Amino acid sequence: PISLERAEILSLSAKARSAADTTAEIGDSIEAPVDSTDPEHALLARERRDILRRAIAGLPEREREVLTLVHVHKVAGAEIGRRYGVSESRVSQILSSARDRLR
Repeated sequence: PISLERAEILSLSAKARSAADTTAEIGDSIEAPVDSTDPEHALLARERRDILRRAIAGLPEREREVLTLVHVHKVAGAEIGRRYGVSESRVSQILSSARDRLR
């Protein structure tokens, strides 16, 4: 399984990380830019990040891993399919299921 520890995403959009970096976790730095002079905004952003982090942690392992490979590591669906021994279409289904659960 993929070891998960950090990520920079907002609404499941991530900056690409090195393919060698296998210690990324979706959810560690999920938050909109915070105006440091507005404590209410900072609190709401932290709460949103924590809710999304818990939701991602609650996903089935395979969905969490596929989500991480796609959004953090920018791995193509065909490559993920080869790694898991499934079709690219099945990878899309897994990803869709993960996104549906997070809604």
